Amino acid sequence: MNYNELIQLYFERATAMQSYWNLYVIIVGGLLAFSSMRKHPAAITTAVVSLLFVLFAYKNLDAMHDTTAQRFAVLDAIKLYDATTAPVAALKQVRDLVEPTLTPATWRSVKATHITSDILTIAALCAMELRRRRLRQDQELRHDFTLFHLTSTRHRRSLEVPPRCPGLSAQTVPRQPARFRADASLIGRGADRPCLQG
Repeated sequence: MNYNELIQLYFERATAMQSYWNLYVIIVGGLLAFSSMRKHPAAITTAVVSLLFVLFAYKNLDAMHDTTAQRFAVLDAIKLYDATTAPVAALKQVRDLVEPTLTPATWRSVKATHITSDILTIAALCAMELRRRRLRQDQELRHDFTLFHLTSTRHRRSLEVPPRCPGLSAQTVPRQPARFRADASLIGRGADRPCLQG
């Protein structure tokens, strides 16, 4: 291989590395969007999605490891290239311009970035699931409180006895059982309360 082919191979491996990162970002964004749109808690679904993401992240990181090794191998070949047929002055000028810019990320930095992103993604999925569960519990509590309030209000109103209308005789107003009678001073004789008219 000549020097130009080595340079092309290096940038081809760099493009492959960028493709793996693009795929990773798309998958993470899709998972977070899917989890944020869900309204009801589902622990099993969250666990399955997290497991599938871990498997994808493992294979993606393994592909990045191979690509990083290939990039450094090509870079070493570029630096050790011996030009026996090309003009020495022209090749030295090209190498002085190109080789300082060939600085691929080390495997340690790639691995650290990938694993950190994996952990943060799984933590975000779990946090969204816990948030949905808390919202569901709050809604159930509010529903139970509202139902209890309505039931107690209806029960109190059913026990109240409307006052008798002025001018009506005792015969026109049916007597209530003793357990439904209430003190007139406590019930009041407001004009807004209905009265019994036989």
